[in-house]
Amino acid sequence: MDWLPHSRLKTAKAWRLKEALRDIYRSAGAPAQTAQSSLALKKWLQWAQRCRLPPFRELAKTIKQHWVGILKAFEASHWHTGYVEAVNSLLQAAKAKARGYGSVQHFIAMAFLIAGKLTHLPRNPLQHARP
Repeated sequence: MDWLPHSRLKTAKAWRLKEALRDIYRSAGAPAQTAQSSLALKKWLQWAQRCRLPPFRELAKTIKQHWVGILKAFEASHWHTGYVEAVNSLLQAAKAKARGYGSVQHFIAMAFLIAGKLTHLPRNPLQHARP
């Protein structure tokens, strides 16, 4: 693999682009690195747009379209996904308990009931108020 980065093949160019993007995302893990990572990503976008490889040009367009979200991900990369995993386990348990739902809308409604922390729902009419 030592000869590949030094060759003029399209494969070599694609490999260099991929590795450069991987390095940018790897360095974005620290909160203090956000500004440097966004600058490095801008330079990478210019490189990807100038290259003659259509998949990377398309990727550059996609990254530009989602620029704000990508920068937010750089800022939040040090956070963990514990809350999301907990909600996911609740939803998966509800799905297993119901043995499936009739439609996607039914599952979405159940997701709001389970994980939405809704406070404006009416009181259950079958439940008697305690004196």
